[in-house]
Amino acid sequence: SRSSAASDVYKRQDYAIGLCTANKGDVIIVMAGHAETLTAAGGITADVAGISIIGLGRGSLRPTISFGNTAATFAISAANVLVRNIRVTPTVDEVVKMFHITAAYATLDGIEHFETASAQTIQFVLTSAAADYLEIRNCYCYQVNAAGSAQSWIALVGIEGGIIEDNTFRLTLNNAAGSVTIHGSTACIGTVVRRNTIVQLGGTSQVSGILFVDSSTGVFVHDNRCLLYTSDAADDLLCV
Repeated sequence: SRSSAASDVYKRQDYAIGLCTANKGDVIIVMAGHAETLTAAGGITADVAGISIIGLGRGSLRPTISFGNTAATFAISAANVLVRNIRVTPTVDEVVKMFHITAAYATLDGIEHFETASAQTIQFVLTSAAADYLEIRNCYCYQVNAAGSAQSWIALVGIEGGIIEDNTFRLTLNNAAGSVTIHGSTACIGTVVRRNTIVQLGGTSQVSGILFVDSSTGVFVHDNRCLLYTSDAADDLLCV
């Protein structure tokens, strides 16, 4: 029989990814109640194309990934990866970024971000320009305490064909003009942002809940509900 240490290795998602074969439709089932802590960049790295990582359970019984180091990340570096029905939370203050996506056709579906006392996330998702056709849907992100620096909660860096839909964001972000919930920080092409609910608090220096740079083309933003506390009024309800 395996030692307890070796047995623990078999429970970790990154080990399971290494057992998959690219582009064969392999599925990793993560059991209800599973808990795992990431302590380094790429603590989980989805580097096998075409896999799905699916959590079982509902509510707080869903698998939980804790980020125990400011540099810890869940990286997606292979194409056509799906991550569904897991919870993520910081357990140290100022986690720089959680999901780092650098490959096309990634999907985050039904991910819940929740806050741990005295521990905040600066950024939920950061892409590279290679993360074309990214889909982020049905996610719920809650953070009541702002991080110590400007926050782009979802930063889309020059992607094409992205879809951000049907998510709920209840966020208190840093009181800075650069703080924004959904941010096309480099020119994006053909990206759709629709049916999201954004409650963005944190201070009157903030100016946008959804922001794309002017050089973006074919970006379609519609049917979102945004409640922002900005310099324009005490409570601004923006429907876009």
